[in-house]
Amino acid sequence: MAFSTVSPVIETRILKDPLATIMGFINFLANLGAILVVTLLDWLRETTGSFVWAFLILSLFALFAAALGEGGLWRFQDLSLVE
Repeated sequence: MAFSTVSPVIETRILKDPLATIMGFINFLANLGAILVVTLLDWLRETTGSFVWAFLILSLFALFAAALGEGGLWRFQDLSLVE
């Protein structure tokens, strides 16, 4: 049962009984985020009349995610990775 990159983490860290509920909640959050981002970016386009601010905000989110994601700023916080 691995339909996303989060699934194996959930399956190993959480008891099996509430697994379906937790997977459903994570799926709900992902879908909610997708709806809210599209709505926000469309509102920005309608308000400003161009896509410039929408793409600027998307690029800032991408930079933020790259900095905080795997291999980003906190990569070597786990002492087992540092030799």
